[in-house]
Parts: sequence; structure tokens; C-alpha cells
Amino acid sequence: MEIRVEQLGKIYPDGTRAIDGISFKLSPGEQVTLIGPNGCGKSTLMKCLIGLEPPTAGAIRMDALDLTALRGRALRRLRARIGCVFQQMNLVPNLSVIQNVLFGAMGRLGYWRTLDLTASAALRAQAMSALERVGLADLGGRRTSHLSGGQQQRVAIARMLMQDARVVIADEPVASLDPRAAAEVMDLLCEIVEERGMSLICILHQMDLVARYARRLVGMRAGRIEFDLPADQCPGERIEALYRS
Repeated sequence: MEIRVEQLGKIYPDGTRAIDGISFKLSPGEQVTLIGPNGCGKSTLMKCLIGLEPPTAGAIRMDALDLTALRGRALRRLRARIGCVFQQMNLVPNLSVIQNVLFGAMGRLGYWRTLDLTASAALRAQAMSALERVGLADLGGRRTSHLSGGQQQRVAIARMLMQDARVVIADEPVASLDPRAAAEVMDLLCEIVEERGMSLICILHQMDLVARYARRLVGMRAGRIEFDLPADQCPGERIEALYRS
């Protein structure tokens, strides 16, 4: 899925200008890492990209469809093609792992067809395949509240696989994990994105992970893009300046 962000702006009702004239293009299968200090507009941009926040200016085009102009069923249909992996996994803690994964298909099949008791055998097999891919096939019946943070994020990735998404939005997906679990989750996420030819937009704060996983770096500050460079061509001084007050 090609994504074009064109002169995007967002001003909140209290007058805060969160993003200011942002433009960039993401080609199908491309991976972009967003970096920048807290409050620079990264998370607001992510919310606009998945339709949770309406921008006050500009457009977001996904395969020529203008996300900012869509409403109702058309908007839900497009959002179903966008997989989300957040720092807060947004799992249902008192339900089983497999039920949480089945919910990933809700956007295209509806609520009742994704319940554990009423899901088809084919859908349950798909959910188990997703769990197998993330290494949790033996934990399908366990409550998600009984899993470690790294395991819960793997469940969130398996749930995303059930969407048949074409682009993944990952907002600090490993910020709450220890270094080993963070690397394992990032390895898994990047492997799956490459296997399926997905596009990826990922916010990272840990510079060691940025150095290891970033291919294209977009640096943001005060609601604007400061630079957009291949990661191996971005000098450390540019990154340090981004975080300097």
C-alpha cells in the first residue's frame, strides 16, 4: 500500500499545534522509523494515519483513497487494512490468547463471527497459524493477563496478522519491555513485515534499536519533519541535534 501524506496539519481545540505541514511518501513494502523528542507530534501523526484523529489541514492518501475524506463503512474498510501495534497492547486481559487473536478479524468479519465459541474452524485455524508464527501456539488457551510483557506483544502481533493488513503502524511497540524482549519482538515484527511485503511506520525512542533496525529515518521536532534520510546516511550529529533543547 502506498501512503502519501500531503501538508498535514493538526491543531487541537486548546490551540496546540501538534503537527504543522508534514509531507512524506511511503512506498509499498518500505519501512520508516520516526524519531524525535516527546511532544514533537509523532503520536498525533500516527493517530491521524489510522483515522483516530482528524487532521485540520492536508490529506492522507492510501492507494489514492483520501483517508481524511472517508466516513462510515468506507473508512472502516480502509482502517481494517492497517495493522496497529502499540506500547499498550490493548488486549482483553480476562480473555484467552486465541480469543484476543480472533478479534483481529473483527474489522472484516464482525463481532459475532470472531467469538471463540462461534468462529468457524477455518478462522480458528488461521488464528492458531498466527500464534504459531509468533511462537505462542502452546498458549492459546491461557488468559493474556498471565503472560509476560513480551508474550503479550507477540499476541498483539498475531492479532494484527488476522487483519490481513497491508501496512503496520507501530507506536513505541517495545518501550515497556526489557532489552532482550524488545530485541526479540522487533526481530519478529520486522521479519513478518518483510515476509508479507507490508509497509511499516514505527516510532522508536531507544537509540540502540534505531541503530539496529531503522532503514529510513524521519526525524521530527515541534510538529515538523527535520530530516528524512536513509538510516546509514544519517550522521549522529543530526540525531543529537534533534533532541537538543
